[in-house]
Amino acid sequence: MKKSKSLRVPILLKIASLFVIGQILSLVVFLVFSNNYLVKKAIEEKKDSALASRLALMTSIGSEEGLIQLSEDSDFRSSVHKTARWICQNMQFRYLYMYTLDEKNSRHYLICAAADDEDNKIANEHFGFGSIQKVEKLYSAEIEVLHENSKVAYNVIDNDYGNVYMFIMPVKDKNGNVLALIGADFSIDNILKLRRKQLSFIILINLLVFALELAIALILIRQLVIRPIILTARRMNRFVADRDISFVSKKRIFKDEISDIENSFQKMETDIFDYIKKIESLSYEKAQNTAQLEIAQKIQNGIIPEEMNISGRGYDIFSCMHPAQEVGGDFYDIFNITKEKICVVVGDISGKGIAAALFMAIVKTVIKSKVISGNRLSIALNEVNREIALSNPENMFATVFLAVLDCETGELTFANAGHNAPVLIKDKVSYLETDQGIAIGLFEDADIKEDSITLSSGEGILIYTDGITESINSEKKQYGEESLAQTIDGVKTGSSKEIVNTVVDSVQNFTGSLPQFDDITCAALIFRGKENHKILSPNMTSFEKIKNTILLQFGNTERSRTIIMVCEEMFSNIVNYSETDEVSFLSEKKDGIYSVTFTDNGIPFNPIESSVKERDFEELDQGGMGIKIALKNTKEMLYSRTDGKNVLTLKFEVDVQ
Repeated sequence: MKKSKSLRVPILLKIASLFVIGQILSLVVFLVFSNNYLVKKAIEEKKDSALASRLALMTSIGSEEGLIQLSEDSDFRSSVHKTARWICQNMQFRYLYMYTLDEKNSRHYLICAAADDEDNKIANEHFGFGSIQKVEKLYSAEIEVLHENSKVAYNVIDNDYGNVYMFIMPVKDKNGNVLALIGADFSIDNILKLRRKQLSFIILINLLVFALELAIALILIRQLVIRPIILTARRMNRFVADRDISFVSKKRIFKDEISDIENSFQKMETDIFDYIKKIESLSYEKAQNTAQLEIAQKIQNGIIPEEMNISGRGYDIFSCMHPAQEVGGDFYDIFNITKEKICVVVGDISGKGIAAALFMAIVKTVIKSKVISGNRLSIALNEVNREIALSNPENMFATVFLAVLDCETGELTFANAGHNAPVLIKDKVSYLETDQGIAIGLFEDADIKEDSITLSSGEGILIYTDGITESINSEKKQYGEESLAQTIDGVKTGSSKEIVNTVVDSVQNFTGSLPQFDDITCAALIFRGKENHKILSPNMTSFEKIKNTILLQFGNTERSRTIIMVCEEMFSNIVNYSETDEVSFLSEKKDGIYSVTFTDNGIPFNPIESSVKERDFEELDQGGMGIKIALKNTKEMLYSRTDGKNVLTLKFEVDVQ
């Protein structure tokens, strides 16, 4: 059945998307940086309008005598008021007013007009002729025009009469003395409208230019890039069918990367034709064997990757395979049976070459099928053995070790079909005791058995093939099981990848420059259950587990060293003074706080109450100073006596990740 093609996004659409994203980003940057500029520009325009309004108002008033007449003649005031309203309406000011300041800085209003009828009514009531407004402090704009000889200054005002830009302008006599002040209030909303209008115009122009640029760019890219690539791809797809047709690339005016691709393809055609002629000149048998080995190697690499690193809730697995020849006989597989159970298989096929690779693929596939179907491991391997033995004309066989980990409980179920016993990774490294079993394919009735153990957090196994232990150095000595156990003992607290890489490096260093004579395959499975909860013996040797837990959490940093120092001090007090026979260690990181809790069944002891208060130097040297240092380096230290046990919790501030 033909598989449907996956969704493809045309390259022109990708380029257009990049153009659009770039335009949006540039537009956002422009708007951010141009906002203040446009506001300032709008304010400057309103300054000019304010100065024009002052000129118009003063023209209607006349000279200095006009100010006196304004105070005395109501008809004249009415005429000037109409002029002021006309100015507000035509120059879009909300209010236009004139006032004088007395010695106490109180404002004495001469006239006040507004563009809107309702605002004008309010202005006449509150700021009409004769109205006095007492103020504690002048606006900065008033001070500027009074004392700094400015023609116009402004303040942003937000009060009961509106949110406005208030422009203040002086009215001076011939000697330069300020006779009165004119105020023109412009609504901030109008400033914002003006700014939006300017921005809209800029954005529109920008979008039009961008659309034109994008269209031109896409046309050029299609003609100069996409079309030549499509033609070259078609030639590649029909290379075999049209191998006898000589293609000649069109001459291009400009030399670029596309022309390089066309020239490279042209050269590749010539090189391939030459290579084919050389291959055909070789003997048919040799060419056939070489092709078979290459195909087998590619197939095997597809079935079994060189390495695989898988980790999840409750487990950490790393495996690798280094074949001695093009095609190897070793294999491994890692797969989930259920959400809670994961299976690891390592096997070694008798013989080498294509036959071994084919036999390996069959064994690996059948094992996975039987295990996933839900059979017990012993039943699965016995059924695999029976099927292989009944159809095995070449009498090939395979040793297999099969293990299934329950990621919730740590239970490890395993079955062995004639394979090497794996290394059991615990505090003390040893080899797992297991029934040796019979290799798959030798006899119809193998009677392979299964067994199980329960792993604690941080414990696991290393499954390997004999290519590791039987590796030979220049002195004809084998690497051996003892060296393998010693190597693993040095990295038993590390990750599965660290353990496997250390073993492989150790073997390669052991063999030196000698060629690899057998396939090297191994897989480390580590149970990562309740990693933060440990039951420890009351001795300082046990502190190494606490130290490794903290280092695994934070790495070798200054913060982790401080936490280790404090925990070591508290653990030392428990070991030396509590008379307990068991210590429980629990750690947890949450919301930037790393908590460490020690629980022991020893004699009551509250380190907080016994911290340094009124002690002499000798007492401090016996432990009090250590407790004080611990208190200083923790965010909080809590103690309680619960169910006959001491419960001490240390809390540290750490970076949130």
